[in-house]
Amino acid sequence: MYNSKEQNKASTVLTLDITRISSNNKYISHKSPIISDYNQWYYSYEPYLIEMYILTQNIIKSRYPTHNIIIESNDLFNNFSRLIYHLSSKHIDENLNKPE
Repeated sequence: MYNSKEQNKASTVLTLDITRISSNNKYISHKSPIISDYNQWYYSYEPYLIEMYILTQNIIKSRYPTHNIIIESNDLFNNFSRLIYHLSSKHIDENLNKPE
């Protein structure tokens, strides 16, 4: 299989001690995300998710006008919402739903 030289290469571990140095004085660090479950996150971002889903539908309809793609269903919206949740930071902004 492997000779001893290749095994040594594969098992080498490098540790790097890297500290982030920010030269941008306008950088604002955000709080760590609160532990949120999907339902809590969904209800906080529901209007934004609906808007994103409608935008995605419009893009699909405009790019594929001759195809009969079914893109309006609750199951697809739920899957879309879960995808966005899994790709997001899970952070729920405390000022998100406050009136302006």
